[in-house]
Amino acid sequence: MIEIDKLDEKISFDERRRYSRLPIEINILISTELSEHTALTHKEERKSKDISDGGICFKTQEGLKPDSLIYLRFSLPDSSKEEITAKGIVKWQRAIVTSSGEKYYETGLEFEHIEKNAVQRIVKFVKVKEIIINIVDLHKSFGYEKILEGVNLKIRRGETIVVIGCSGCGKTVLLRHIIGLVKPDSGILEVDGIDIAKISDNELNKIRRKFGMLFQSAALLNSLTVAENIKLGLKAHTNLSEEDMNKIVKNKLGIVGLDGTQNLKPADLSGGMKKRVGLARAVSMDPEIMFYDEPTTGLDPVRSDSINKLILGFENTLNTTSIVITHDMVSAYQIADRIAMLYNGEIIQVGTVQEIKNTDNPIVKQFITGSNVGPITDKETELTI
Repeated sequence: MIEIDKLDEKISFDERRRYSRLPIEINILISTELSEHTALTHKEERKSKDISDGGICFKTQEGLKPDSLIYLRFSLPDSSKEEITAKGIVKWQRAIVTSSGEKYYETGLEFEHIEKNAVQRIVKFVKVKEIIINIVDLHKSFGYEKILEGVNLKIRRGETIVVIGCSGCGKTVLLRHIIGLVKPDSGILEVDGIDIAKISDNELNKIRRKFGMLFQSAALLNSLTVAENIKLGLKAHTNLSEEDMNKIVKNKLGIVGLDGTQNLKPADLSGGMKKRVGLARAVSMDPEIMFYDEPTTGLDPVRSDSINKLILGFENTLNTTSIVITHDMVSAYQIADRIAMLYNGEIIQVGTVQEIKNTDNPIVKQFITGSNVGPITDKETELTI
């Protein structure tokens, strides 16, 4: 994709990514360019009415100027054949030419008026339809020990999926495969349509720039300050000035409630604070996909709840896809759109929180209730006899 025009020079890449991205083309019905005074009036009205519910980004064949007032209609090509009309203000637009020669406009819009809950239904539709990570029949052994024995899992863009399972069942091994740290013995592992097991290290590193990772121990470098820890990825992968990096550090620390700790060392922080600094570092480059390895381990219920709320906040504000490994069912129920259980090297059930709570699968039921009676402990007993 080659950018050939930018009608609003003020819009940054980071700012564009804060719009919920719709993989559908939208039909513009009427477009009216607003005067500067009228545009400002509309902005004040939006603030006072608080009806925007955020913005969307979509494709259209028409060029539009920022601060244009547009009436639009879009149909959701699902079984409901639902059609939604809305009114909004164009915030930015870019003209794009693809490698095949197709030209279209990428448009960022914030709503002036839209029927109640329509934005949520649109974003939910996108989540349901667009697969960002596709895992098919994934196998991995270390020596004679089989860890993954045919894992199948589809992860939707913008959702939070929680992977649960017994200790040592291969959850972290699965996570390492998705990140590209381990190659499978066989199977398919696609990220945005690219099988990462079959690409070069250089190509893999480009894909990894979409990733953010919160490690179980936070993995802060003790010799560096909080700010220096957060800047590690920015220095490695961007050409930002020190001033710009400091702004990002301040912004991300503000999000996690730790602005003012920039000059502290990890030794000066509590366990919960270290997790939040690790989280600020993980989102410093506004990743598309976030990985969390036991994010609430070692935290009390109050600190765990604050981490859970941050994870939910990132999903909503950055439209981030999140993969969470955890044993903490309280957290899983709080943050998950869907839960997947890994057992004996396979995903044995995937479902919404309610579907998992009401499961008929005896293995899943024993795990989520924490009972010491059931097929999991029966098998462990057999193995020790």
